[in-house]
Amino acid sequence: MSLSNTIDVIGDDVAFAGVVERTFSGSFYDDRLSIVRSYAFYHCSQLTALSLPNARAIYECAFRYCERLTSVNLPSLTTIEPSAFDYCVRLTDVNIPEVTALGTGAFQSCSLLTGISLSKVKTVPANAFYSCSSLSQVSLPIATSIMSYAFAYCRSLQEINLPSVTSISSSAFSSCTALSQAILTKATYIGSYAFHKCSALAYVSAPSATTICNYAFYSCSSLSSISLPYATSIGTSAFCYCATLESVYLLRSTMCVGAASMFSYTPMVNSNYLGRYGSIFVPSSLVSAYKSATNWVVLADRITAYVES
Repeated sequence: MSLSNTIDVIGDDVAFAGVVERTFSGSFYDDRLSIVRSYAFYHCSQLTALSLPNARAIYECAFRYCERLTSVNLPSLTTIEPSAFDYCVRLTDVNIPEVTALGTGAFQSCSLLTGISLSKVKTVPANAFYSCSSLSQVSLPIATSIMSYAFAYCRSLQEINLPSVTSISSSAFSSCTALSQAILTKATYIGSYAFHKCSALAYVSAPSATTICNYAFYSCSSLSSISLPYATSIGTSAFCYCATLESVYLLRSTMCVGAASMFSYTPMVNSNYLGRYGSIFVPSSLVSAYKSATNWVVLADRITAYVES
């Protein structure tokens, strides 16, 4: 279906909303349309493909519940508002190379979406890709912030490389059960539950991290070692139930403040997990201070001087 060349805005609010089984079906193409307003195609369950070469903005819930929509081609789009493609459960192909602003829950529960490239997005908002259970590839070269639940329950996501991200908010990657590697080159803040129950997570590179919040790596049962050379604080239960964690490196020249139970149910406090206790490596000049410090004193026997190889 294509509209008249005189139309450049669809809406307001419910232009085709609920056109479920009647005349509107198949693909939609229009090269003059610049704005799709809120709820314009809400629950158009027969829409299968979308191509808007000159569209600049998709407003809130515009294509929400378009359950048969499989492909989206929006090469000029810069703005996607909240829940624009929420619950497009068959969406697999998304082309949005110019997008700079992404709304909350924009692609939430797009359960067949396998990859996304957002080369111009700096902030990935809350719930943006929540429960995109087939999502396995993510490219975010300039993103600096990942907000709460942005990728939670993306159960096919195996690796993330976030070269510019400085802040990861609460539960951002919670329950990404296939995630095995996280490269967080510039991240200074790792929020509460950020990697909660990422049971396959075996490798974390966080060379700039200063703040590790409560439950950040809770139940990351495959994580055996982590280096936090600039950490200043570790929150409550941050590594709780990391059952294979045997090496922690805290190499900052000043002490890291540790909360009670930060290593509960790990080899740091219970030798039964590995048949031995784990080790916490710190600068030799701080060994004595760590062994007598609040919340570290109970781990005194596990604290040892780091020696460069």
